[in-house]
Amino acid sequence: MEHLKSPISKVALVIRIRDEEMGLRATGRIVGSYKNTISEWEERFADQKETLML
Repeated sequence: MEHLKSPISKVALVIRIRDEEMGLRATGRIVGSYKNTISEWEERFADQKETLML
């Protein structure tokens, strides 16, 4: 979680939304983040998904 500029709650929300199979752009519009940022979060936190859902 080093160098994360966004709140972890926002990252967890994005992961939950993406888990519901919403697209990158649509998710970005909902949370106010760029699709590239969301993609980076997914790569970075994929192995911590269950932890973030708590």
